[in-house]
Amino acid sequence: MKEFSNGLVDKTEAVYVLECQWKTVSQRVAREELRLQNDVSWVGEAQKNQRLVYVGVSTDVPSRLLKHSLGRGAGANFTQMFPPTRLLSIQWFKHESDAYRAEELTADILREETHSGVYISQPG
Repeated sequence: MKEFSNGLVDKTEAVYVLECQWKTVSQRVAREELRLQNDVSWVGEAQKNQRLVYVGVSTDVPSRLLKHSLGRGAGANFTQMFPPTRLLSIQWFKHESDAYRAEELTADILREETHSGVYISQPG
């Protein structure tokens, strides 16, 4: 956490929401792309939807977004398979625990409020 000279505290944890690119990927290709992981059933589940959204937490949002956009070997498994196309929102928090709670709540709210055809992914 960074403190400015005027006593204000910089919020250092961010919850971000990304819209990701839809594409068709076979289970075989998914396993190869994700270094032969056995369980990639979520790829098929995501492909049943028209819109893909990823919710994550980071202390360095620009660096994390770059990793997500690089694809192979960087970022989350989800964004390796479905690259991000735009940043939908970002919220800042002072404490890591608050950010992780907010990440889960954000994903839950998005799942409840979105219509069918939207797949919400989050780490863990």
